[in-house]
Amino acid sequence: MAKSNEQQPQLVDAEPSSPQTQLLREGAQIMKLESQEMFQLAIMRPRDPKKILAEAIAAFDICPEFAEKVEYNKPVGRAAKCPKCGEDTFYKPKCQACNADIPQTYAQGFSIRAAEALGNRWENTAFGVQPISETDTEVLLGGVFMDYEKHMKRYYIKRVSKYRTTRDKKVIEIPPDRFADLTIPSSQSKLVREMVKANLPPEITQAYLKAAKQYRSKGTLESRIEKMLATFKLLNIDAKQIEAFRNKAIKAFSGEDVDEMIGIFNAIRDEETTVEQVFGGKSEAKEDKANLQPKASKGQQKTTAAKPDKSQKTEPATAPPAGDKPKDWCPECRAIIPPDKQQKNLSGELECKKCGYELKERPK
Repeated sequence: MAKSNEQQPQLVDAEPSSPQTQLLREGAQIMKLESQEMFQLAIMRPRDPKKILAEAIAAFDICPEFAEKVEYNKPVGRAAKCPKCGEDTFYKPKCQACNADIPQTYAQGFSIRAAEALGNRWENTAFGVQPISETDTEVLLGGVFMDYEKHMKRYYIKRVSKYRTTRDKKVIEIPPDRFADLTIPSSQSKLVREMVKANLPPEITQAYLKAAKQYRSKGTLESRIEKMLATFKLLNIDAKQIEAFRNKAIKAFSGEDVDEMIGIFNAIRDEETTVEQVFGGKSEAKEDKANLQPKASKGQQKTTAAKPDKSQKTEPATAPPAGDKPKDWCPECRAIIPPDKQQKNLSGELECKKCGYELKERPK
């Protein structure tokens, strides 16, 4: 039988000798070898859950204070039913039927520190979180959890907004430096916690939290209360504010009260909630506005003082503020725009550097 002269098609690299192609080949080979080795090690040395749990609990003897950090306790509002008369409370502090105090309800969970303690000891696994894309309004985080012993790989996605809502329901932009240095790392830690919690057996995590609670109860109640007060002093929260929140005197606190307050501190530290949301205080909008607004120069002090309240509906000004020299100014926020500090948006149109108002024609 005569052989066919037709040649079989072959895949050929566009630039087979390019350094980039060679680097990709070597990287793919290394990753393949590493995965094969990890799978082989997982078969040869399977993990022992009891041993891992015992090692994690034994760490409390090395650092007793760590037992206070393994669980967060986030306040989520008042109870829906009155514990005394059973009527609807409409989530108010007082029952409208019998005037009884309505207890606070909490969302309890696995803290970031606890996830790190167990996740790093959980053998034959690998996990991590990295930013994978970014837009003008958000950053997309991607996470992966690999269990070589169970031949399992799970992917996770989390969106991180560049804006946040204040207590008075205003949406403000997070400063870029705070977003990069605090918001992104905090969101990465939260996603790691969710991945560890989802992939570890629930009986292991529950046994770990139970052991930590038993360890915390070893000290005297008086010493635990002193430690709790010292901890909240780091947040500038005193005993009176704690008593007002719990509606109970410090002297009447039980061990359960101390556990719940320590959990609230952990929730604030893990950025599950804020001091203002729990204890009240200054409006976040005022603080953020003071931090974000640039300081006015000497030539702008009169203009800044004359800035109208945006919450009130007022017509845009049609003339510069009285007493100012003939300069360019923004009809929206009445800020002076020096000719040497022109700013244009992405469309190439002139806009106010302070408030972003689009200037169709440069005012005179």
